Amino acid sequence: MKYLFSIIVLLSSLTATASEKDSCEWIFIYYALYDNDLSRYSDSILLQLSTAAKYENVRVVFQVDKDDSMGMFRYSIGPNGVTTEAIPSEVITSRKQLSNYLDWVNKSYEFDKSAVFFLDHGGGLNEVGQDLQPDSTFLKTNDIRASLSRFNRKNKKTIDLLYLQVCAKASIEPLYEFHDVSSYTLASQKLIGAPNYYYECLFQFANNHPQLNGGDLAQSIATCEQNDMIESLTCIDNGKFDEAKSAFRALNIELNKRGSLTFTQAPLHFDYSKDRYWDLMDFLACLDLQTEAEKEARDRLKGAVKTLVYQKFDATNSPDKFSGISIASLSKDRIRRYWCMRFYREFKMDRLPIE
Repeated sequence: MKYLFSIIVLLSSLTATASEKDSCEWIFIYYALYDNDLSRYSDSILLQLSTAAKYENVRVVFQVDKDDSMGMFRYSIGPNGVTTEAIPSEVITSRKQLSNYLDWVNKSYEFDKSAVFFLDHGGGLNEVGQDLQPDSTFLKTNDIRASLSRFNRKNKKTIDLLYLQVCAKASIEPLYEFHDVSSYTLASQKLIGAPNYYYECLFQFANNHPQLNGGDLAQSIATCEQNDMIESLTCIDNGKFDEAKSAFRALNIELNKRGSLTFTQAPLHFDYSKDRYWDLMDFLACLDLQTEAEKEARDRLKGAVKTLVYQKFDATNSPDKFSGISIASLSKDRIRRYWCMRFYREFKMDRLPIE
């Protein structure tokens, strides 16, 4: 009898623990690295995120680091209002801090679908978000991928949408870095503003259409956003990356038979932070190809890239000449510098005949 009583107590304890989780259809997970000049926008963003409290099917969490020495703050937003927790750390760019945040989400919420958002400056090719205190550091793409992969394993679900709400991350290298942690990725090829204004409109849409997928969610963000906040947004269907990877390798094999890589003209490009970016489709169009095999491999890759783009959203009715996906300008030095990125290793980019 004593053992039976113990089992009943244990089961009651487990049931109580499970019932403490807040249940919802959609959870929106925001991570704002605002310990820099963007700190002034954090209150405006929190005010907009707080509108999620009006919607039964939606929960929002928001962890932010501002340009002060007060540590970080974590906000939980739902029908019961907004709760706040102080996080006694100034280092928001560490993998451990991000993983701790995502572990807390899994322990606190039961959800059907999820979207993860990173807010800040874009940084270099493998950087997302700058933290100025106590030292100037960036959150690295490989650390983000590791933390999101851990989140998926613990949750036993794949993130539905990853929104890199920072500048210049619709480039093939970071897009590939995250292709297996979410069903869709949304990013800007060039600049993106702050604080952005899509939030309440998105929460209302998700609340009223809980069965939408990550691609639908991306479309809602682009539709709800003010035109002065974005130039364009690109939504990537991550399930299509296998063909792009195979096509890249096939083109590299053909180009590696040559002594050098040349262009008929300079590809469309722009500079951001530490890197120059070529428009990926224009890069392929401007290659000075000499054999039919090279041209066939190039055309196959162009088709694969087009399939990869689920949708490109332009801020106006007059789309710019950019395709929506970039590639950092190719050189041996850049490939060595960013060899940690999976794109360069797995796509065999070091085999290209470049200097």
